[in-house]
Amino acid sequence: MNSLYDHAYDALPTGVFSVLLDRKLTVIQSNPWFTKHTGLAEGGSLLEAVSENDRERLELDIHRSAVDITADIAPIKLGESFFKLTPISCDFSADCVGLLLMASDHSHQFLLESRERLRRRRYDSIAQLTDSILFYYEINSATIYTYGTLSLRLGSSLELDAFPRLMCELGIITEESGSTLRRFLSDAANGIVEKAPIDFRFDSKNYVPAMLDGRLIKDSYDRPLDFVVTVKPIEKGSVGALFSDNSDLDALTGVFTRSAIEGIIRECLTVRPDRTHALIMLELDGCKRLNESRGHSFGDTVLKEISSLIGGRLGDQDVIGRYAGAVFCVFCRSVESDGYAAHLADEIKRMIDDRYTVRNVGFTVRCNYGIAVYGKDGDSCEELLRRADIAMFKSKNEKNKPIKLM
Repeated sequence: MNSLYDHAYDALPTGVFSVLLDRKLTVIQSNPWFTKHTGLAEGGSLLEAVSENDRERLELDIHRSAVDITADIAPIKLGESFFKLTPISCDFSADCVGLLLMASDHSHQFLLESRERLRRRRYDSIAQLTDSILFYYEINSATIYTYGTLSLRLGSSLELDAFPRLMCELGIITEESGSTLRRFLSDAANGIVEKAPIDFRFDSKNYVPAMLDGRLIKDSYDRPLDFVVTVKPIEKGSVGALFSDNSDLDALTGVFTRSAIEGIIRECLTVRPDRTHALIMLELDGCKRLNESRGHSFGDTVLKEISSLIGGRLGDQDVIGRYAGAVFCVFCRSVESDGYAAHLADEIKRMIDDRYTVRNVGFTVRCNYGIAVYGKDGDSCEELLRRADIAMFKSKNEKNKPIKLM
């Protein structure tokens, strides 16, 4: 293991250390900068140096880096500061894996990221308190940022051109209202702000009359900078599913619950029966063994990591829900062809298999999937779920060979 560390690292003005991938993540060697700024010396436990809430996440990140040296490790607090840990090299030659890492001070960046998360929570709260759809248009970058439940359906940020189009494709607004929304945002970029009426679907029922209203934020030279927009129903009592609380979200992973994803599927099939939609059902094989060997809390951490990993790969038209235990559903709405879902599912499977097949550290998680296409494999939510489940079961029994029902 000593071959990982070169004493030339002793002179570097940043932290470098090697760690053993045992139960304590024991530090093998470290340079003076790392010891001075973290208080960790040779023989110390990296795992015990962080808070209890961060231990499982850190252990998972470190183990994952043993397989994928480019994998990100979330910033972690050691001593009084936050550090960004970057894997450099790995040694599999001994009975236990060794990993060489660089530690750089991340306190300033962590503060900026914390402020961004706080700002998003504030906007989410404003959207709920005012019973309105809330988004803002960053004019210089031509980017739309959405908040509240709308961000779960569309994504937290979209390009300006994609925003009205996606709102129409998902049946949230009508095609005519999509044109109105485009003009409304274009006028704002030119400094013109006027309320505009649109037809908006706040729940899975009918479109209701609503009003677009906005406030323009200008820079010190009186140039349009940001445009904060609200959408409110003209008549009270029209607010529905888009203003629901967090009961639609899975408490562990933060993705949609089973009932919520089923509702989204039914709504989409009702509003857009003429489009191609596909359902991917994903099962994480190995989670039961992981819970038994590492404990349910560690297994929960893996589920959260993987759900976030899947969510980061999805397109604007895709939504993810936790169907049961270690089973997730990805619903691909208004896709160009059913080949899109097959390609997406294959990428997710390869990403999970590669990332969580960890050698010499005690656990493996693999992904099985099945796909059902609307119109070809079923015409209802229940039928799509049933056929995708059957396809997933067959793929599991055929040694993880992906299967798509046609």
